[in-house]
Amino acid sequence: MGHKTCWLEVIHFEDTEGYTVIKDLEKRQSTVINTETRKQVAEKSKEAEIVESNATRESEITKAKNEEEFRTKLDTIQSLATLTLISLDPNLASAAFEQLIKYAKIGVGSRDSVILATMKATNTKRIATHDEVFKKIENLEVIDPIPQSHKNF
Repeated sequence: MGHKTCWLEVIHFEDTEGYTVIKDLEKRQSTVINTETRKQVAEKSKEAEIVESNATRESEITKAKNEEEFRTKLDTIQSLATLTLISLDPNLASAAFEQLIKYAKIGVGSRDSVILATMKATNTKRIATHDEVFKKIENLEVIDPIPQSHKNF
């Protein structure tokens, strides 16, 4: 078997003041640890920013798709041959106030009163809604599109 020669270096510290060498080593270790910790925190912060940026981008894409789908559905509704648009003019607003005064005690609100006034103005007697308040109004046929078994959910 051969022998391998290697050099061994010995460092001798002479501490002229109590614990200066140890304190110096502790400071250097602390500096190295702090530097490494800062690097890791910075890397994690960058990763978090990237994840947040990606999530924001995905949210904006989803929102744009939802808006596009909504506009498509709205265009479909507006292009129906059976659809008649009624302007909310002062006469209709006045009729809505009358409906509100008449039916507020059973739970009709301002939007519902505009619907009722519009129905009266167009001689409409039937409405498709899940709003229970319309069922309390005389001479009005309510078609509830939500099945009875799903009403408690």
